[in-house]
Amino acid sequence: MKQLSTLFILSILSLVAFSQKDTVFLKNKLYIVETEYPLFNSALKEVMTRLWNISEIGGYITRKELKQMIKSKENSFVDPTVYYWRSNSNMNHDRSSGGIFFYHGKPKEPYLFTAEKVSYFGGWVGDNFDSAVYKLELMIRGVMNQFAYAGSMDSIQKKYNLSLLKKEKILLVNSKYFSDNKRDEVISKNAFEKYPYGVEIASSARIAEYIKAKDNRYVLAAPIVNDDTRMVQILDVETGLFLGGFQRSGMFALPIRSKDVESLIKLIEK
Repeated sequence: MKQLSTLFILSILSLVAFSQKDTVFLKNKLYIVETEYPLFNSALKEVMTRLWNISEIGGYITRKELKQMIKSKENSFVDPTVYYWRSNSNMNHDRSSGGIFFYHGKPKEPYLFTAEKVSYFGGWVGDNFDSAVYKLELMIRGVMNQFAYAGSMDSIQKKYNLSLLKKEKILLVNSKYFSDNKRDEVISKNAFEKYPYGVEIASSARIAEYIKAKDNRYVLAAPIVNDDTRMVQILDVETGLFLGGFQRSGMFALPIRSKDVESLIKLIEK
């Protein structure tokens, strides 16, 4: 199968063409569904308590409690899921991808619901629950950006572009994506060698420190691998904004190589 490498820039309409249901988040209490991972639960609680100002947090609930509470349209939920999550039987096509899902309760057919917003873990590349804690704050800030810019198309068009990348920001890449074993390699060691502003390969702990400090020197390369698509998002560490990225399709689209990054670099250098 021919492998394709294409540049994608954030589509204003796809990110912020929110439904009228989004106003429901403002009046509903938001309940956070706990996972079986204590470290992740603790980290999510800390981040939500410190950052979330979109709506009132109603509390933290178990998946058993969710089955009853989801029947009320006055409740909204934050629900971390894993790849091929089956606890709720249908969340549109999104249920096949691991991430943090935001959705509302509904009295009728509560098992058929729509995710209003999603922040993806990373799919097959290992960022699920505990291993995603290092970038959890950036994931939540990304969702909050979606709320903040909803309906403000003029300000979004000025903000959502590559201008932040052109401020000579260092590219952060998690060291766990590199491996001497070709079968485990997500990103080749020379993939970002032509990135013009420098690359720092860092541990999850170090990256988490930069994110919490909102360090304006950096952008983060965040791989997402689901089914036959391999994508690398470029996220601004200071603001949580999605700046752009690239994706490849095909069964053998890993590891990410230098030629996959070239289109992004060309756009930065324009």
